[in-house]
Amino acid sequence: MVQRRRLRAELQRARETAGLTQRQVAHDLGWSLSKLIRVENGQVGVSRTDLKALLERYEISDPQVVSGYVLMAEQGRRQRWSAYKGVLNSAYLAYLEYEGSASSLRQFQNLVVPGLLQTEQYATALSLAIAPDADPDVLARQLEVRLHRQRLLGGDPAPQMHFVVDEAALRRRVERAHGDPTVMRGQFARLAELSTHPHITLQVIPFDRGPYDGMQVPFTILGFPDAEDTDLLFREDGNDSAATRGDQRTTGAFAETFNSLSGLALPPAAVPEFLDHLLADITSGGVPGTETPAAAVPRQRTGRSAQTAVPERSHERRP
Repeated sequence: MVQRRRLRAELQRARETAGLTQRQVAHDLGWSLSKLIRVENGQVGVSRTDLKALLERYEISDPQVVSGYVLMAEQGRRQRWSAYKGVLNSAYLAYLEYEGSASSLRQFQNLVVPGLLQTEQYATALSLAIAPDADPDVLARQLEVRLHRQRLLGGDPAPQMHFVVDEAALRRRVERAHGDPTVMRGQFARLAELSTHPHITLQVIPFDRGPYDGMQVPFTILGFPDAEDTDLLFREDGNDSAATRGDQRTTGAFAETFNSLSGLALPPAAVPEFLDHLLADITSGGVPGTETPAAAVPRQRTGRSAQTAVPERSHERRP
């Protein structure tokens, strides 16, 4: 979708630079006016043949420039996630179409470890616990999507990712069998490793911060390298999840909330020690929710704003 939007903008700019109207171009190429409008609106992809006809009409012949247009068109036609329509809801599919082109990702998660950071064992055990009666084939396909998404972590260039996670998401034990710490031990090791990556920032909001604005709604904000591409907001709410762009007021409110959550959370440098204490609790058979030693939890409230914008729908019941 992002590539299609970029191609749309470039084609419109090329036509205007050539001093042509949509009606003139459609007439010269023997197209209907509606066809050209759909291409420039990004509603449809454009074939290689049609693209080359447009570029020729706009007198664009530099091989390198033409190759760039062709690449954008090919990527715009590709729908990587369409094969998963039967196992994912439409809002999540829409989100996935954008995620792979993002240059930045900010995510708050209050319930579970963010999907991009989950180990395969954690993701599998979590799916089985949440939907024990689900079709195993559907769960397998959903797990496939989650693991495929994690290629973003090793991308070149990789997007800048900032995760803020509530302590409850880490304290909630996800197990293959009751009392088995293997899954959580592996998950904490994975988080500790990822927290050292230069393009990943991981923060945790500890229990001692108490209730806070925005704690009810997991959400993600994607940013894109092209200034013409507005941020995308994805709010997680099961089948009622929503992926929206263009509503700058709502997205801006969530961005302010994310900044507030980040200011409330532990600084990134304190997270490895915090994870060590959680791992020690699990390894020793401690009770979930045991207070983390004060040394691991700085108590000052940094960056908290009294004027924090409250996201829309933040009052809704969580699934």
